Amino acid sequence: MGAKTIAATAAVAALAGWAIWRGRNVPEDGAARRGQDVAAAAAAAPAGASALPPDAAPATEASARREALDPAAMATTATSEVLLYGSVVDPEGEPVELEALELEDEGARARDASSTMGSYAIGGLAPGRYTLSAEARGFLTRREGFVLPASAEHCRHDLVLEPALSIPVRLLDENGTLIAEEPRSGRLALDVVATPTAPTGSLCGLCREPGPVYGCGEFARADVFHLVRELPVGYSGLLRLRVAPPVYVSVVLLDATLATRRVDGPVSELVFTLERAAIEQRLGGIRARFVDALTGRPISDGKAALDPPSMSSAGGDPTDSDGSATFPARAPGLYELRFFHDGHERVSRHVRVSSGRVDDLGEVPVWPAAKLRGRVLDARGEPVSACLFALPRDRVRGPADLDPADARGVTGWFELDAVARAPLELFVQVPGHALMVRAVDATSGLVEGLGLRVDEGVPVVLRAPDEPVGGQLTIADERGVPLETHMLLETRCVATRVVPGRYQVWLGRAEEVFSKHELVVGSERVDLVVGSGGR
Repeated sequence: MGAKTIAATAAVAALAGWAIWRGRNVPEDGAARRGQDVAAAAAAAPAGASALPPDAAPATEASARREALDPAAMATTATSEVLLYGSVVDPEGEPVELEALELEDEGARARDASSTMGSYAIGGLAPGRYTLSAEARGFLTRREGFVLPASAEHCRHDLVLEPALSIPVRLLDENGTLIAEEPRSGRLALDVVATPTAPTGSLCGLCREPGPVYGCGEFARADVFHLVRELPVGYSGLLRLRVAPPVYVSVVLLDATLATRRVDGPVSELVFTLERAAIEQRLGGIRARFVDALTGRPISDGKAALDPPSMSSAGGDPTDSDGSATFPARAPGLYELRFFHDGHERVSRHVRVSSGRVDDLGEVPVWPAAKLRGRVLDARGEPVSACLFALPRDRVRGPADLDPADARGVTGWFELDAVARAPLELFVQVPGHALMVRAVDATSGLVEGLGLRVDEGVPVVLRAPDEPVGGQLTIADERGVPLETHMLLETRCVATRVVPGRYQVWLGRAEEVFSKHELVVGSERVDLVVGSGGR
């Protein structure tokens, strides 16, 4: 980034701070005040600052104001880097503090923006088409597409965020008593999820809290560990919507959807009455007996845990004398069964808790521990920070087997202990590089001198426009070993990097795979539609 771009970023931040201060102290109406503030900022903006074309944003009153107030000076020469900046305000002209601001290019490559109260800036951008997504608590998520012209070094794009509904929610039993939660018990609490359509099945999949997946809102649960300041006493939590109604609001117990209600507009509260007996009938459990994989003998002094998706226990409950552990009264859905014992591998395998019963898994083999030592290098041969995890080869079968909670962070040199003394698949993740998967034979108990040099790989964009939000896309190698799994969000688009070769693309939900598609990657960037939209 050049000196002009850096200086412009600082100028934008200073101007935004001045506008916020002035807007809070001048007794004028919001629109007029915002007009003067933005006009003053525009006048002081860097020479060559450019407005986005009028058709780049929705034809709203806010965008009309932005067009009128954009800088008049336009650069006439092309540039290789553009600074994007702007103000972020509500309809009254008050500055808004962003929770997240993401810019995505046509290749589905995303980057976060730096922001302060009421303003943002992103430097070093190539001219082209982008999509900007802005999120702030209490406001509707705004998603706008526009084109950055090559004719200016600086471009202004202001955002006006509209207020969103926040709805207090009561979860009551049949006696009108608020249902208390157990957030630290290991048992999943009731959750409230907003979706754009009526749910037809499980909403969770591989995630523990599905609210953010659907992009409609989040449920802020109120309990002794979480204080929701704007929530009145006597409520279970606050549903903060991020989209305008109509939405469908459901009470879920992991994979069990207990009740659903449609919300068409502002409401003072939502009250769901649930029978305790009906909830109890949905609960299930797991029983397992942990044995040494080589001798078959029970491991009596280990600790076991059953974690919801994307959570990892630091310990667990002691097993009994024959190596058994039972986990009753759990919500139905997908979990990670973990086992810890000195001298053995750290076990992590996905299991499903059925509704209304305790399933016996029988014997769960646990391998004696092995150790891996080596170095991770980037494509230039330099030591690099990476995330590593190693799994026994026969335990890597489906999308749910790749639990990100198992990854261990390293920088350059590494030593992984408590891995299985067995044939392994070693996964190496380095930002900006292709995922590496290396077969490692750890049956000797110690593997040293591993040199793991990752490749930058080839950019791959996979689009699944006809697949449901909340499903997932998995990339597997030619052997059918899953490499990486991505949750499908609103854009239903996945951007990654892989080395040239032949792959499989799986579409499914949780541990299930509904369809498989071939992916061939050469030396050129790949942009492919998969699923029913690609047939």
